[in-house]
Amino acid sequence: MSHTGTAGPTCGRRCAHGAVFAVTGLFAAVHSVWAAGGSSASASETMLRLALSLPALLLGIGMHEFSHAYVAVRLGDPTPEDEGRLSLNPLDHLEPVGSLLILGACITGLPLLGWGLPVPVRASMFRNPIRDMLKVAIAGPMMNLAVGGSAAIACMAFDSVGYGIALGLPEHASIRLAFVLQSIVLTNLSLAAFNLLPIPPLDGHWVLREFVNAERALMLARIEPYGILILLVLMQTPILDVPFRFVFLLASNLMDSWVVLTGFLAVVGIAWYLLIRSLPEFYLRRSDPED
Repeated sequence: MSHTGTAGPTCGRRCAHGAVFAVTGLFAAVHSVWAAGGSSASASETMLRLALSLPALLLGIGMHEFSHAYVAVRLGDPTPEDEGRLSLNPLDHLEPVGSLLILGACITGLPLLGWGLPVPVRASMFRNPIRDMLKVAIAGPMMNLAVGGSAAIACMAFDSVGYGIALGLPEHASIRLAFVLQSIVLTNLSLAAFNLLPIPPLDGHWVLREFVNAERALMLARIEPYGILILLVLMQTPILDVPFRFVFLLASNLMDSWVVLTGFLAVVGIAWYLLIRSLPEFYLRRSDPED
């Protein structure tokens, strides 16, 4: 999810704070298992699932937010670079609440709702603010689709010959690696679907703004401060069941059919090709070297 708008950038909390809150949340989640009377085995299992879910969280959020920053800089806004967000380090992009929601979804198998630390972007730096904001917004979900598809390739390849045979792993390690790869697929597809919802401040509302008149675009801007509240309400209703059922179905087919996976990757690849071709030459603002 990107922080976007024509006003000056709102600088989010530093990644160190996000990491601290995330670790605190993980401790609280594990402690709740013990407080509920869970056995040591159930607590250990929870910790293991948390650990195995971390690659999906870090890849999903890190690559999503990096893509926003990369496209924004390519379009002429140096703000993400100035704020240290043009980074492949996922810790630079973690947001406490959104990260914990993603981890909780990975552990429970429930539909994934979550987000990263918003990338500060100034649309006023773009030649065509509305259309360029669309490009910045769509880059995040597109990267999630690419990461999910790449993990699905690994799933299919290892399933074809067996994890143990391909990597020489014992059975318990093979099962855990399969869980990690499947989590990466499902988490990234879910992040893409969630962020494409046309609700401010999610990426999908910038897609919607490209196709609505000025009056409706203003309405979207007015409800943006209440967007998170709207999402929390929707989480308590069956409205989101339809998109996430599709996500589960797509993830299952990607990890089960080379035909579906090849077609999916072809579509995602073409979309990325068209997006990159529409961007100007790479631009990074660097300070002049000192004499």
